[in-house]
Order: sequence, then C-alpha cells, then structure tokens
Amino acid sequence: MLRKRYQQVVYVKDTNQENGPGHASVSVIKHSEEGTQVNHTSFYPGPVGSIVNGLTLGSVPVRGELASDYKADLDEADHILVKEINKTQYKEAKNAQHEFAREVINGHHLYSVFGPLNPIAAVCVLFISFYKSAKKTAQHHKEIEGFYPPEDHTGILVFFNHHHRKAKKSRLHNCVSSTRKVLRASDRRVENPIAPTFFTNSLIKDHGFQKIEKDDFKNKFDL
Repeated sequence: MLRKRYQQVVYVKDTNQENGPGHASVSVIKHSEEGTQVNHTSFYPGPVGSIVNGLTLGSVPVRGELASDYKADLDEADHILVKEINKTQYKEAKNAQHEFAREVINGHHLYSVFGPLNPIAAVCVLFISFYKSAKKTAQHHKEIEGFYPPEDHTGILVFFNHHHRKAKKSRLHNCVSSTRKVLRASDRRVENPIAPTFFTNSLIKDHGFQKIEKDDFKNKFDL
C-alpha cells in the first residue's frame, strides 16, 4: 500500500534580460494510490493588465487572473523548490489556495507588479474600495426607499447612516505575495521577498526547501 505523501512546490522564474519579468507560483501536491493530485496557485495580471502595469510601474492596479494549472510555470521555471509537508499543513495550504481563488474571482484581489509596496497603487485601491461602498450603498437605498439617494451640489450622495453599506476592501497582490500567502498557511515564518528572484535562496536557506532539476521533478512526480 502506497503511503500518502504531501509536498509544497514553488516555481521561480528569474527576472533578467533574457526572461523579462520574473514570476513565482506554488503547488500543493498529494500522492496516493489513486495518483498525484496537484492544486496550483499562479496569480498574474493577464495580457492587458501586463501592459498597464508595465507602463505605470504597477501604480495602476488591475484585476488579476489565475492560471488553470501548473504546466506553463513548470516549463518556464528557472528553479523548482520542493518541501515535504504533513497532512495538516497540506490541508491548511490547500484551504488558503481555495480562499485566495474565491477572492480573486470576486474581484477582491488586485494585481500590482510591486504589490502593496507601491504607495500610488495603495491609494488607488482605497478609491476603488470607496467606489464599491458608494455603489453598494446606493443599491441598498434603492431597495429600501424605492429610489437612488440624491446628490448634493458637489455630486456626493446624501443618505441616512443606516443606509450605508461598506464593501469588502480590495487588496493588492503580486505573484510573490500570493505565493507567500499559500506558504504562510503552513509556515508563518515565510516573509515577502518582494521579487521572485529573491525567493529561491530564502526558501532553501530558511524554510527547508530543496532545489530539484526540472527533468528529475517531472520524472519523480510523474507530471
């Protein structure tokens, strides 16, 4: 009988002239008699978002997307880092992946190339949150009163406090911070390295990950 095994795998694409922008993503893997199950989290801005982020250096956050599987990240990775985890850590990391995916689908996670470190992007997110709250409040007012709240001479909505509705705050992420979010579900010590390139040494030195060659990884894990 095959003993169940669990791993976390981080795929790192370095930032350089040959590769262009770097990337980091994470898989949570379960091995059992039924086969290999891979749950993957790879957060990126999409084609249009990449252009906007590039032109504004991440100052204008865009709606992020999630890769459907790990294959493109595996093919493009310069480094593959593997760590054995236990069943509890596997479940915690997998739950973090599902939670993050729900938040992305609902538009609560926005992509900025430098994540929350860009102060202009952080201000943009505040305005987006204010806009969502105003829209939610106006809709609630219409449902209760039968009409949208009036505006004053400056264009600001006027309504009683009991009509106010606060939308869930949007948060800034990039590929590194989203990968860190999953890793921290099972290891709270993982820090944000800011750039994908800095992830490799940090995970090997401080968190017990081991580097594995790409072909060896594919053969070992039958991927």
